[in-house]
Amino acid sequence: MTIGDLFDPVYIIYAPKTFVLKLCIGLITGLVAHRIGKINESGNSRHILKWTILAAVAGLLFNVIFDPVVGYFYKLLILGKPAADLALVYNVASTSINAVTSGIVSVLIYMPLRNALVRSGLFSRIS
Repeated sequence: MTIGDLFDPVYIIYAPKTFVLKLCIGLITGLVAHRIGKINESGNSRHILKWTILAAVAGLLFNVIFDPVVGYFYKLLILGKPAADLALVYNVASTSINAVTSGIVSVLIYMPLRNALVRSGLFSRIS
């Protein structure tokens, strides 16, 4: 998403915020799935599904909370208070809708993709 921001003159000023927030989402999701849920050490598909869902929810919950908050202060700093106030309402609604959609789609894509990678030998188990 940061690369997309960098290539669009309208959104280029948001690239640093996008980079930091999306990096945090990935770190939180990975932490929950791999460190807490230990999905790489399990062969149980129910365990993997449960922790994949929990990891997606954790990452997207971070996004729903911090994207509007950080975005508000970022816009306040760059654009001023009226623009930041206006964008906050829109950002909360769009981020929430995006989180629900992304959570469902990411789990639906991850589970069959993981199985295919394990069968092909491209998925390494970390111990």
